[in-house]
Amino acid sequence: MTFGLIWLVRLKPLPAAVLGAVSFVLLIEGYRIVSGWRGFFYAEPFQDTFTIIGVLAGPIVGLSAAFVRSGPASWKPLAAAPVAAVLIGEGVYGLTIVAATTSPVYWVLQIVLGIALATAGALAARPRTAPIVLGSLATAGGSAAFIGFYAWLGQLGSSV
Repeated sequence: MTFGLIWLVRLKPLPAAVLGAVSFVLLIEGYRIVSGWRGFFYAEPFQDTFTIIGVLAGPIVGLSAAFVRSGPASWKPLAAAPVAAVLIGEGVYGLTIVAATTSPVYWVLQIVLGIALATAGALAARPRTAPIVLGSLATAGGSAAFIGFYAWLGQLGSSV
């Protein structure tokens, strides 16, 4: 959602990075509030692990959206890579780790969107091969790192 919002409003890189962090944190806080309304405890305000992740990853997502939208064509595969990696990585994580408790539709949709974003970045850079290869490697490596990070977070949460 953060990527889509920033992409739609066509921000320059610096304001996009700031809005990326703010938007990401507000999405987490909105989830916390709605969870409370539903009778579920989520976390204390602004003290969740995902709040910290939002502060750190939000600017990257904002910059990604800004450069995918209006950056040089040769940058677009690398600009799309962080968000595409998260979409693909979370989709694969969902299908393999939490598949028993959730519908696969959401996870498959995430993978499809991630592949579509990476493909759009690659198509924008054509016929330049090096940015396409770098963007593809960054997306694949980022997806693997995301899966590993989420698995580590899951282990961290279960050991506390």
